[in-house]
Amino acid sequence: MNLDQLVKDAKNGDKKAAYEILESLKPFIIKTSKTIFIKGYEMEDLIQIGYITLMKAITNFKCENNNKFLTYAISAIKNNYYYEIRKRCRQNAEISLNIKNEDDLEIIDLLRSNENIEDNLICKEMNKELELALNKLTDEERNLIIYIYFSGNKMKKYAEDHNINYVALAKKKSRILKKLKKLIKPCS
Repeated sequence: MNLDQLVKDAKNGDKKAAYEILESLKPFIIKTSKTIFIKGYEMEDLIQIGYITLMKAITNFKCENNNKFLTYAISAIKNNYYYEIRKRCRQNAEISLNIKNEDDLEIIDLLRSNENIEDNLICKEMNKELELALNKLTDEERNLIIYIYFSGNKMKKYAEDHNINYVALAKKKSRILKKLKKLIKPCS
């Protein structure tokens, strides 16, 4: 008996016809199941999905459209496998960092970072305060501090380049640093 006639009989309640349809498409379901991987599913699970889909295809197939059932059933089975894969992918994509692993530790606790956000924030705030304080100095005072501390030059070279006595320059630098210390707000 051909497959389309078996479908008509199965739709009319013939269980033997439904069984024959399942048996005739069993090799296709098994072969297709072997090409599918869904995490957490065994081969038997995939085969069962194929059989369930085939039973729904028998129920939903419209015999009066002169379509071939085989084409309809194969398409339904493949589409349902792909649907299961997409469904599982969506579930896998929605992972929380608070999920516990086999050692009962949350993933968030296992993440390590060398970056200390608090220290970075404090450093940025201190740099802002230093910049504001430097802007309150005279041009000559600011240039000296930048030359020595930010450019990595020596005081001796500055004294030679500007024809200033080294001892006088050291005292001047000391006064500027005291002035800067007063300008920078102490942390509370």
